[in-house]
Amino acid sequence: NEQQPQRTALELTEPLLADDGTVALPAGTALVAEVNVVAGSGLLELQVTDVVMTQDGVQRTMSLPNQNMVIAGNDGNPLIAREIQDDGAESP
Repeated sequence: NEQQPQRTALELTEPLLADDGTVALPAGTALVAEVNVVAGSGLLELQVTDVVMTQDGVQRTMSLPNQNMVIAGNDGNPLIAREIQDDGAESP
């Protein structure tokens, strides 16, 4: 069954590197993405739509053109995501 895309936010726990090895996005950067279920396969497609960065205490949101950011693991392998439960409580 086709499902409507759902939006989610992801936070980088490590810097995202450019092809030349420089830091493209620092750790702590938030990515807003649309999650689509690929019908019948059990696979998910993640499309980053916005990047949210804080510079000098000011939060900026940059919209990305369609399919402008490709994120892959080492040697082009897929990344493995894990869900983090957030109950809203602050840690001591």
